[in-house]
Amino acid sequence: MLRLRQALNVHMIGSACGFGGCYGRESSLDLQSSTTKDAIGITAGAGIEVDLWKVTVPISVRVQEAFGTYETNVVFYESPGFQNLKTKTIQVTAGVNF
Repeated sequence: MLRLRQALNVHMIGSACGFGGCYGRESSLDLQSSTTKDAIGITAGAGIEVDLWKVTVPISVRVQEAFGTYETNVVFYESPGFQNLKTKTIQVTAGVNF
C-alpha cells in the first residue's frame, strides 16, 4: 500500500469560562508541513458471500497497517507534539446483489 497525504488540517472550536464570563475560541492549524509522512504499509482482507434465495450478500473485512510511525513537530497549547503515532484502519463492507 502506498499512501500520499495531500493535506492535514485541524479545526478546533470551543469555549472557555472564568470569572469574567465565557468567550468562544476557534482556531485552525495546517499540520501538513510539520508532520512526517508514513507512506508505506500493508493491506490484508477476507470476505464471504452469503446466498439468501435470489439475493447474494457479500461481506468483507480489510485491515491496513502502516510499517513506520510518524510525529508532529509543533506545540499544541503548551504541550509537545505527538510522537510514535501508528496508522491502522479496519474496514467492514457489505452489499446486496440481485
